[in-house]
Amino acid sequence: MTQKTQYLHELLATLNEGELRSLAELGLKGKEKDLLNLYIQHIGKPAPSKESIRAELSMSSSHIDKTNSVVLKKCYEALSGSDINKLWSILRNKHLPRSLYHSLALTEREALKSHDRKLIAIFYKDAFECIHTLSYQDYDPKEAERLKQCYYQFQSNVSNDERLMIEGRHIRQLIINSVASSKNLEQFKSEVAGKISVLEITIDESVSKESVIQFYLAIALFYKQIEVNEEKQREYLTRCKNIILSNQEHFPLEDIPLLELKIADTYFQESSFTEAYRRYCQVVPPVKDLLRTQFFHLTTYAHLASLCKEFDDTDSIVKEFFSPYYSSQNWQVQTMADITLAKRYLYSGDLAKAKKH
Repeated sequence: MTQKTQYLHELLATLNEGELRSLAELGLKGKEKDLLNLYIQHIGKPAPSKESIRAELSMSSSHIDKTNSVVLKKCYEALSGSDINKLWSILRNKHLPRSLYHSLALTEREALKSHDRKLIAIFYKDAFECIHTLSYQDYDPKEAERLKQCYYQFQSNVSNDERLMIEGRHIRQLIINSVASSKNLEQFKSEVAGKISVLEITIDESVSKESVIQFYLAIALFYKQIEVNEEKQREYLTRCKNIILSNQEHFPLEDIPLLELKIADTYFQESSFTEAYRRYCQVVPPVKDLLRTQFFHLTTYAHLASLCKEFDDTDSIVKEFFSPYYSSQNWQVQTMADITLAKRYLYSGDLAKAKKH
């Protein structure tokens, strides 16, 4: 069984009843219909081997591969029409990274055949953006670098603004991946620090505020994860905050409080718990409705309350922000709440309740 013939089997395993019904309306005939039906019969089971397909459907190996590709393409069209970006979104949401990269490769091949530089540049930009929406487990740093360089090659006159936005996005993802994969951080630190220095001097009046913020957030993440320096984090986060304060009409309402919480978190990182808690208390209550899904910051807020022996505050934070999710059986949120309360009772010395949570 080749890797190529697995894509259809993997796709079908992720489809709901409505999506499977839409495939039944494709109007396939002959071997295409037989092959799809055979794969549907194997949903929830191991994929049929090429040998079993050959025996059951009397098809040659090359015929199986060709028919498989045709059926897969028609299934994709049934799910997303002719919108390739919609297809990529579907494959990402269904957590089919191998199929997504396969689709990117096929689309790239077709774009290059067109010899249309504008069309090719659009593909590389869209593909670059697409893989930067993947989780770190599925993100391919080498492919991201290749797509970025290909975009620069085919897009004439890339502006400082666009380059800074692209590089900021890329640097942030590389930092996340490097930390998660425990790569050689010293070498990575040197490479990224050099890149940041080169890019920072390109900032001028032509660069949009959005691009500058994207880049500064990447630098702040660098000083959080790679070269730990809380003062530098605060410097760049404060720069972002000041840009938004001067252009509030162009940014979402929650951007300022979120940046304030990121700044507060830098004090948590350096164990200045009282200062961090003071800042959280200033930020969260006035805009709590904007922050109800910011669980990282909410758990930090509750944790800080416990560290500062404000146990009643810990209880109220958990009750207000986490208990509404209990009825929906959101286990992820409940787990965060239990961990938070376990810490709270450990700090207060109630080991029995800590053990319960």
